Amino acid sequence: MLQIYEFIVDQTAKGRSFLLFFCLLMMQTPSFAQNSAKITIQKKNISVIEALKEIEKQSDYSVGYNDSQLKNKPVLNLDLKAATLEYALSQILRGSG
Repeated sequence: MLQIYEFIVDQTAKGRSFLLFFCLLMMQTPSFAQNSAKITIQKKNISVIEALKEIEKQSDYSVGYNDSQLKNKPVLNLDLKAATLEYALSQILRGSG
């Protein structure tokens, strides 16, 4: 009975150690997002697909999208100067559903 108790206590301690390590690791994640690329797109009559391709060129990210769902979207007039990735995507995808 004592061996079972010691085993349970040992497993609980290992679980807590892993959870603590994981939480500390996740605390570092937001600092990576703050250093993301700045996006500059100043174009008139640009399609959503072209704008997403421009984001791929200016950042280290690959943007996944379905061509057939974005082909019929209206063209955009973008005036983004050193915008964050999040803001640029929100402006490009605004109104696209």
